[in-house]
Amino acid sequence: MTAPLLQARGLRKRFGGLRVTDGVDLDVRAGEIHALIGPNGAGKTTLVAQLSGELPSDQGALFLDGRDITRLPMHARARLGLVRSFQITRLFRSLSVAEHMAFALRAARQETSASAVRHSLERVGLAGREAHGTEQLSHGEQRALEVGLALASAPRLVLLDEPMAGLGAQETPAMTERIGQLRGECAVLLIEHDVDAVFRLADRVSVLVNGAVIASGPPDAVRRDPGVLAAYLGEGAA
Repeated sequence: MTAPLLQARGLRKRFGGLRVTDGVDLDVRAGEIHALIGPNGAGKTTLVAQLSGELPSDQGALFLDGRDITRLPMHARARLGLVRSFQITRLFRSLSVAEHMAFALRAARQETSASAVRHSLERVGLAGREAHGTEQLSHGEQRALEVGLALASAPRLVLLDEPMAGLGAQETPAMTERIGQLRGECAVLLIEHDVDAVFRLADRVSVLVNGAVIASGPPDAVRRDPGVLAAYLGEGAA
């Protein structure tokens, strides 16, 4: 079997006396959509920050395609193809949608022509919004733009931190479809509270509880796992 694209081994992070991640082991395969779920306070966002390089780990090791990236900073990991989006929208009110994308493409040393910008926006459903300011976008469109910015560098693995947070009933299916279209193009580690969307999208699911992965595998197997039912999903989810 081919080695995973991303391998995390024994990752730990402590803030004072609080142990937030506690020996996390996680594998993400090339081209798959791998979901990470768990209750509030489980350590999901902290783990994403450790994987992306935003936060250094206190212990453990991280490998990208067999290369040890444990001590690499965030920008160096991004150059190797590991990028992330954020749980809270981080856009600039002074820039148009097209300017955001052009900036992201330039930073990634990609083509920044008008057609390249337009193509990058089309793939996340923002065709025709090039001249709009970000304050003119709906919340769902802002989230879509953030996903598009993360994809601007043609990453090998993108970490999506709750891309459906705050989306309405009309916007969630569109975001679900966009994420699904990434399958095979790049690997996705999806952190998401919308469990229904997770089980529709994911090739594999890992469950984080109290800072540790308690189950990992195909969605149907994870949904039936007694430990997951007891700790997170509840008996009605089986």
